Amino acid sequence: MEKVFDKIKTNRFYINYKRMWPYVKPVWFRALCSMLIGIPIGSLDAIIARFSYVYGFTKYYPNTAFLIL
Repeated sequence: MEKVFDKIKTNRFYINYKRMWPYVKPVWFRALCSMLIGIPIGSLDAIIARFSYVYGFTKYYPNTAFLIL
């Protein structure tokens, strides 16, 4: 187990992340909340775009609604 921790501590990713952490620490909670809020908003945007496309397409081509599904 000691070898695993030594290997992790000598990893460049771990070293660089450890250097960066003091700058990220004050804002990490706000960044996490922003990402969690952004997921449903982005999904809703995609749903609105999908249905507006379906509505616009079937409005001008009413007999081709089966092609969209």
